[in-house]
Amino acid sequence: MKNILIVLPDIFAIRNFLEAPFTKMNFKENDVRVVFVLSNPKKYRNKITGNNSIVLENIKYPRRKKGFKKYLDKLFLRINKFLNAALEYRFNKLNKLRHQIIKEQMHKKYILDKRHDSFNFLIKYPFPKSRMLYKLFYSIYNSNLFIENRTKDIINKYLPRLIIVANCQKAEVRSYTIEAERRNVKCFGFINSWDHLTTDGPVLKNIDEFISWNQRMEYELKNIQRTNKSVHNIGPIQMDSSFIKGNILNKNSLYNKISIEKNKKIIVFGVYNKRLGSHEPSITNYIVENILDKYNIHLIIRGHPKDATFYERYERFINHQNVTLCKAGEYINGKMRKKINDQILLNSVLKHASLVICGPTTLTLDALRFNKPIINIEFDGDLKLPPENSIRKRYKWEHYSPLLKYNAIYFVKNYQELEKAIKKSLEKPRELDEGRKLLRQMYLEPLDGQASNRLFNLIINLL
Repeated sequence: MKNILIVLPDIFAIRNFLEAPFTKMNFKENDVRVVFVLSNPKKYRNKITGNNSIVLENIKYPRRKKGFKKYLDKLFLRINKFLNAALEYRFNKLNKLRHQIIKEQMHKKYILDKRHDSFNFLIKYPFPKSRMLYKLFYSIYNSNLFIENRTKDIINKYLPRLIIVANCQKAEVRSYTIEAERRNVKCFGFINSWDHLTTDGPVLKNIDEFISWNQRMEYELKNIQRTNKSVHNIGPIQMDSSFIKGNILNKNSLYNKISIEKNKKIIVFGVYNKRLGSHEPSITNYIVENILDKYNIHLIIRGHPKDATFYERYERFINHQNVTLCKAGEYINGKMRKKINDQILLNSVLKHASLVICGPTTLTLDALRFNKPIINIEFDGDLKLPPENSIRKRYKWEHYSPLLKYNAIYFVKNYQELEKAIKKSLEKPRELDEGRKLLRQMYLEPLDGQASNRLFNLIINLL
C-alpha cells in the first residue's frame, strides 16, 4: 500500500480537507492510504467513519506519553516558531509589504503588551532589512537542525511516497519538508488561505511543487515569494461541499430551523473577533434599529470561529426575533445553542441570503461563490479610532487590495452609505454581476465542485 501524509497544522486546514469530498475519494481502489496529521484526532474521527483508507495521527505526542523526546520536541517547536517569526518580519520588511507597515502602526498603541514588545524586539533586531541576516535565518530554518522527533516517528511508521503540508510557511510543518528532502520523498505545499503568501513570510525551501486555489495565488507565489516551482491550481477545495446535493437546505427548511418569518429577507453580517472587530457591535446596533423593520429583514450575525467572546459581545441581540447569532457549526435560537454542520449552515445561509456585509475577510469569497451582493464596511461605527487602527487600513493589505479595482463590491464609509448600499442591493441585486464575475475568475476559478477530484487525480498520477 502506498502511503501519503497530509499535514494539517490548524483548524482551518483541518476544515478545508475534512469537510471536503476529498475524504470520500476511492483511495482503496488505487491501493493508497491517506494519513492526516493534525491536532486532537479523536475530535475528527466521525469525519472519516467507514473509510479504512484514511488514518488520523496526532501532530504532537499524546499527553499521556512522557519522556525526553516529547520535551525536546517542545523546545524545538519553540525555537522553530522564533525563527519563523523572525523570518516573517524580515521577509515582509525586505519586500515592503503594506501588511507589515500597517501592522506595525497598529501595534504601536493598541495591540502589543510589554511581553510581546520584548519578543518583537528580539525578532526584529539587529538590522531588520539586512539581506545577509535574512539569508542566514532562512538557511538555519530550512536546515537539518531542530527536527522534531514526532515527525521522524510518523514518517518512519508510514514511509510515505508523498507528503503534503498545508500552511507551508509555518513552524509546525517545517520538519516534514526537511525530512521529505532528506529521504528523497516528494513534498507538495498546499496554500491554505488567500492571505498567507503576503502575511506569513517565506514559503519553506524544501517544497517541490505547490497546490493553490486560483490565479492570484499563483501570481503571488511567482512575484512575491519568487518561486519558479510548479503550481497546480485546483480551485477552492473548501467550497466543494456547496455543490453536493443535501449540503444546502432548501429555503423552507432553513427558515424553519432557525425560526425566520417566511416573508423576511436575509442579510448576513460577518464579524471579526473582539480585537479586530471592536467597531462592529455599534454597526450591528444601527442595522437592527434602522434597517430590519424598514426593509423587512432578518439579520444573521456570523461570528469568527476563534472568537471566544462572540456571544458575550452580541448578547443584547439574542432575544431579538429578527436576529440570529451563529458561529462554527452552531446557532442560538431562543437562548439555546443548537449544533449543525458548519458547512451546511454556511452554504444554506449564503444561498438564501439577499446580501452579505463584512470587513476584508474570507466571507467576501464565500459570498462570491453564491454571487451575492457584497457590502464592505470601511468605517469604525460609533468609535473614534486613530487612522492607524481604523478598519479602513486593512483594505490596503496585499491580498485584499486588488478587490478594490473591480466594480464588484459596495464600499461604505458611513451609516448613510451603508443604508444606501443595502437598499440598492435589495432592489438591484444583479447590478454588479459583471465585476463579481471577474473577481470569481481571479480568486475562485476553477469553481465547479471538482477541486477534490483534481487533487485526488494529481496524487494518483504522481504515485
